[in-house]
Amino acid sequence: MKTSILNIFYRIIPHFLFAAIMILGVMQISPKGSEQMLPFLVFAVMLELLLIILGRKWEIPAIFDIIYVFILAWFIYSNYLNTRVAFLFPAPDVVIGVFWADILLIIRSIFSSFKLLMLGFAIAIILGTGLGLICGNIPRVRNMLLPIAQVLSAIPALVYAPYAIAVLPSFWTAGLFVISIGLFWPIFINTIKMVSNLDKELYDYTRTLKLGKWDLIYHVLLPYCMPGLFNTLTMQISSAFMLLIGAEMMGMTSGVGWYVKYYVDFSVYKKVLAGFITIGILVSIVNAGMTLVKRRALNWVDSKRQNI
Repeated sequence: MKTSILNIFYRIIPHFLFAAIMILGVMQISPKGSEQMLPFLVFAVMLELLLIILGRKWEIPAIFDIIYVFILAWFIYSNYLNTRVAFLFPAPDVVIGVFWADILLIIRSIFSSFKLLMLGFAIAIILGTGLGLICGNIPRVRNMLLPIAQVLSAIPALVYAPYAIAVLPSFWTAGLFVISIGLFWPIFINTIKMVSNLDKELYDYTRTLKLGKWDLIYHVLLPYCMPGLFNTLTMQISSAFMLLIGAEMMGMTSGVGWYVKYYVDFSVYKKVLAGFITIGILVSIVNAGMTLVKRRALNWVDSKRQNI
């Protein structure tokens, strides 16, 4: 009985917090006007609908509790406690209003960043995995290149930015190079290590089947390394976004990093915070996409392993 009551209480807490947000928002309509407060109220309703849709999972109400408490604290601090320097810490309704006003520019920035990031990921995955599988399968090459790769991987990718800008034809290609080289080394090194740790009995088994080197790489080594490769990519997402933002701040004229840098220069902090939120949205999209791709890819890996 107590468990069921606690369960009900646990699930209704975020709805009470949502009601508190709506009440505070409605109370601010008179001093700020309905036009400025309307996007914020719409945003709160969208969050509540998302909670209702996803609320079957046990952890979702707790996540929304954190989100709602953060929004409440931010709203109260900005509107009631921090009115003197409000331009530095604009209220959430002001920041949400930026999305309403700059929606087309923000969408273009997301697509620009997403295109640059995905292309950088693709280059790093193809080169890092391909070269890692080949080098890892040849002991002499592995022993020669792995120490060099470990030294070069310790150099932050953004250090290459001035040289990339000087050598490459545009800021965009320079940014692509920085992202690709930053992601290449972890993928390359981890792939070599995974291949070198392959069970020797499996190698002996492939010899009895008389598999060629390319068949060994495609049918054995690649499926074997695929789970570890996705773990590496998942761990590198945060580093990839650091490289993305840094690359876009080098001189590019599009992307989320450019959006933040541009409005930092003009001290428009409400748009800077909107840029931070946009980066969070982009991170969530990439994480969700990575999860879907991982599920599909590992299904392929399982089918390959069953055929071996």
